[in-house]
Amino acid sequence: MPIPRLARHKLSFVLALLLGGFASTVGADSLTCHGTLTPAPATVLYAPVVPQPVTAKELVGINIQNTAAIPSESRYLTLGQVFISGQVQPSNPLVVSINGSTTPVQMDALASWPDGSVKLAALTLKAPLICAGSQVSAMFSISNAAPAALAAAAVNLATAKPRLIVTLAFTGGSYTGSKSLDLGAALQTALATKPDLWLRGPLISQARVDVPLANGASPTTSTLRLTADVSVYADGTAMADVQFNNDLATVLPQSGSVNPKAALPALDYTATISFQGKQVVHKVSQVQYTNWHTLLWSGTAPQLNVQRDIAHLTRSGAILPYDLATGVNNSLLQTFIANIQQKPSFGLPLASNGIATYMPTTGGRGDIGFTTLYNTAWLLTQDARAATVAQAQSDSSGAIPWNYRLPTGTWLTPDTTHGKANLNVWIDGRGGPQGYTSGIANLASNAVWTPDNAHQPNLNYVPYIMSGSRWHLDRLNAQAAFNLTYLWPGYRCKTPTCNTLLNASDQLRGQAWGFREVKQAAFIGKPGTSELPYFEKTIADNWAYLQTQQPIWTSKQGETTGWVPGDYGNSGATAAWQQDFMTTTAVM
Repeated sequence: MPIPRLARHKLSFVLALLLGGFASTVGADSLTCHGTLTPAPATVLYAPVVPQPVTAKELVGINIQNTAAIPSESRYLTLGQVFISGQVQPSNPLVVSINGSTTPVQMDALASWPDGSVKLAALTLKAPLICAGSQVSAMFSISNAAPAALAAAAVNLATAKPRLIVTLAFTGGSYTGSKSLDLGAALQTALATKPDLWLRGPLISQARVDVPLANGASPTTSTLRLTADVSVYADGTAMADVQFNNDLATVLPQSGSVNPKAALPALDYTATISFQGKQVVHKVSQVQYTNWHTLLWSGTAPQLNVQRDIAHLTRSGAILPYDLATGVNNSLLQTFIANIQQKPSFGLPLASNGIATYMPTTGGRGDIGFTTLYNTAWLLTQDARAATVAQAQSDSSGAIPWNYRLPTGTWLTPDTTHGKANLNVWIDGRGGPQGYTSGIANLASNAVWTPDNAHQPNLNYVPYIMSGSRWHLDRLNAQAAFNLTYLWPGYRCKTPTCNTLLNASDQLRGQAWGFREVKQAAFIGKPGTSELPYFEKTIADNWAYLQTQQPIWTSKQGETTGWVPGDYGNSGATAAWQQDFMTTTAVM
């Protein structure tokens, strides 16, 4: 008797379990899953083995793991990939080889090297049906000729017309009543007038729509805007990254009304999000200068973990040169589950997800360092458990009140290109007419979070280069901008544009971590955005200032020369371990 398709599908998985290896890959049967069993975690985990290039056209290999307990469907997958300088040009057509089959890859360049080659790209490919708990290996290559699929017209978001409606029922804060926004219709209007495209091609197109929520005649309390990054794939699958951004910052002059004012009350509301016939509901209490988001899929959400070639990332210069021979004890990743993932609040809007909410807390914290313990474990092991925690903590960056957005759509910085000079702007409560600084209309709430530049976690960079997600880059840019306006202008204004992070006055660890955030934003920023040239100039200005100061410091330091001054308790004293922080940032 012939075995039914579904039974054959299950049988292939059982045989793979018994044989400890390969699942059937009969191409004639679309229900047959592919892959080899993902190895159980060893006592010590190391960087995974991924395919290595053997020809000049081959670029970099990955593994795609199905982490679900059931086979995954064959679906489109978008991931972030860093390339080595000169390796890939924007015009190069890419393909991916999986199980002997070669299929086209859509490449959207998100960052460029100085020679114009691709630094970071969002790569979209069609992944096969993968057996439960199994993985397939893939190799990206440059194609000799563009595949026919890549010559097809780009996915048309205007034709797809994804349906997205958000209803907000307010119970507290400056907004009242219930408000409904048709973000799907707003997206169609934006596409017809001023499209804001992130990805565009024959396999996927993604565009953003941003709708400020008016609050009567009070502009300073109209702080909430709804943003959606809507994606449609070639097979009709749609995804919406819906964001609730309570981040509007109003800059007030040095004189006039008393300023700054106290924090606005939290916005208490229930958000009902309907997308392509599916609905989710979240009840939140959200203070100003915070953002949260939720992902909605028209079909099932993917449960795929992509493992990268960490040696390749190191060669590219995108990450520091970790010792890959050390490994990570599996017990550490087990604590990620017990101490973070199993908390009832994990993954909910505005959750801390294991990040210390009182940042001045010192010592023994996994969330501080050049990057976090969780990002480091993710890099070194490519384990799905570390990836889940690290990405959730990048979401937590939105919950920290350091997201200061101007009405122009740019992050608040000392830049002078926002329409007015903000050189002396200071978000501290002491900013305003009582000093020579300008302030903001409303202070940030410290009811939950107390940000601090000397102990700030590095949350977004690694998730961004792994995903190519616009949300993660927004968070990285917001934190980088915060590091400039957080500093007292008396420290910061040692260059004409008041952007001196390496100022020899602030705590050196604050200088190092702030410079790290701006450096990463400048390194991986997207061409054409307002943030990238500003952060690049900030980095150049700081290196130039450091060069002017080095002879002065050398003459004072004598035989101990070679360290950067910074406040640390006693005047003239420095902490050697804080110099290590600055050295690590300089090495980057």
